[in-house]
Amino acid sequence: MGRNPDWTEEETILALYLYYKLPSAKHDSSNSEVIELAHQLHRSPNAVSLKLGNLKANDSSSSGKGLKNCSHWDRELPPLYLGDPYALFARRDAILVSKYGQKAEQSETSYFLPAVEEEQIFEDVDFSEENKTAIKHIRLKQYAFRQALLLGYRGRCCLSGIGTSDLLIASHIIPWSEDTMHRGDPRNGLLLNALLDKAFDNGYFTIIPDSYEVRISNRIEDEASRQYLQKYAGKAILLPGNRERWPKKDFLAFHNEVVFERFKGQGPTYT
Repeated sequence: MGRNPDWTEEETILALYLYYKLPSAKHDSSNSEVIELAHQLHRSPNAVSLKLGNLKANDSSSSGKGLKNCSHWDRELPPLYLGDPYALFARRDAILVSKYGQKAEQSETSYFLPAVEEEQIFEDVDFSEENKTAIKHIRLKQYAFRQALLLGYRGRCCLSGIGTSDLLIASHIIPWSEDTMHRGDPRNGLLLNALLDKAFDNGYFTIIPDSYEVRISNRIEDEASRQYLQKYAGKAILLPGNRERWPKKDFLAFHNEVVFERFKGQGPTYT
């Protein structure tokens, strides 16, 4: 029996996309998405599962060991794309169109976003037919951002530890509406449960840049809300394994000085 052909760059990109999507526990050859990619690439599910292990070995944010029998592309592509998820996801879609004959609309995943994230990113978007392409890119950018945070924070809220994906929000440190340049930058994100996401967006608490510890606002009027958040006061957030993907201190400083201090529209009050 002949030797299996080496993985190409394009095939490795498709595997890296799947690596981004699936938690490590679902990298085995019996997973339906692993089987689907194997069928598309005319490879065995076991070969795809092993490739995911190779990619894990070259992901500096991974806490696991992964596999060590790695190719050139296994080593080159994770550092290039894992910090730029939008570029990875856009490249994956382009490969499906150019190499596998799919139409552009067929290449897109049903990029699922929680309702809260939909509301945040599409608040000021014009949904006219002319903006159809722009809307697609906005959705893809947020979906890639979400997947980056799910991977970096190991699928758990960085404060509460909740790991139910339906309850987790890819929260922007500098709000989506206030910074177009860093919307897709994982360093501008925190993975929070839905309640903590809302509280963070509204300035009920912030994260101190130097210590990554929580600071609670002294302006919270509702006693139950204050008591709920107070248990996190002084607690350091969970951080990604790779320091290069930790929340950027400049972004946290913006949240401290702008979002946190304008809580309830009372204007800056430094205490």
